[in-house]
Amino acid sequence: MKAMIYWFSGAGNSWLVAARMARSLEARGITSVLSPIESYRTPKFRLSASRALDADAYGASLPVEADGLDVFCFPVFSFAAPAIVDRFMARLPVALGRKAAVVATMGGGGYEGRTLKRATRRLRESGRKTVLTAALEMPEAFVQFYGATEPAAAETRTQAALVEVDRLAGLLSEGKEEIRPVKANGIAATWIASAAFSALGRHILGLCWSASTSCTGCGLCAASCPKRSIVMIGRRPFWKASCEGCQRCANLCPVGAIRFSIPALIAFIVPVFLPWTRWFGPLLGATGSGERLLVWFAGVVLGSIAMAYVVRLLELIPGVRRLMSASWATSFRRRLAPGFAEELATRRRK
Repeated sequence: MKAMIYWFSGAGNSWLVAARMARSLEARGITSVLSPIESYRTPKFRLSASRALDADAYGASLPVEADGLDVFCFPVFSFAAPAIVDRFMARLPVALGRKAAVVATMGGGGYEGRTLKRATRRLRESGRKTVLTAALEMPEAFVQFYGATEPAAAETRTQAALVEVDRLAGLLSEGKEEIRPVKANGIAATWIASAAFSALGRHILGLCWSASTSCTGCGLCAASCPKRSIVMIGRRPFWKASCEGCQRCANLCPVGAIRFSIPALIAFIVPVFLPWTRWFGPLLGATGSGERLLVWFAGVVLGSIAMAYVVRLLELIPGVRRLMSASWATSFRRRLAPGFAEELATRRRK
């Protein structure tokens, strides 16, 4: 049996798990191939098309033999899989009877929410049978609001997770199944949070990234971005709304120049509190509560778009850059899993 291990990682935790899974399966006689999800060109959704027609649309051939195994390793973002992972799994070509495993990573004491349940459904839609699901506690890597895990605790969590990966690999090699129980009482609340983050939150948070005056313009952030959401204007990086929110750029920056901008966040919060209904409700004839709510929502969206342009224009002004990069996370530690920077460099050389 041959195993394909598809992975996506922001700070290297999920990559570390995927690499350990590959080695552990190889030690048990199962040929394994590590394949980064971001390297595939996900086909567009087509209502009338069969999944089978998308088999070669990824830019590389995906094995669909029934006697194979697919393992998916990725982090939990706001109780769900990252958008890039969810889209990848939603467009997988049909592979009837092919076994699959989902191994998610999350911060210590975290909760995976609907991550495993939704991933299992995605795999079932493509004909795959999920035989194993797991959520591993790893060091915190979300650096927008707080710092990374203390080094000693990070090492302890990492080693414990890797030991668990070896156990999971043993189950897969022996043909045993293990499905992590779903905490049903938390699914409803986490569904709302994850849906809001995927639809709007990650885009706004992405636009709040800023490079401080210590930025050297090396371009590593843009070169390493899995969504190509960072563009270099001159020697300064700028983030687009397509940002995945994976934190890879902030964790990789060699001088720690990438920060979460407080002024930008305030700029995006302001439209929420503006009286859009009072300003435009009478002009649009919105009298009912539903119509007024719709006017308010449209105002918030359009106001946020306008603010995005204002923020970018302000960042282009040299004298304002220092203000725009003001952040409470300037002294926070970053978290980069051992070997992840080297892995990205190796992939770029290929």
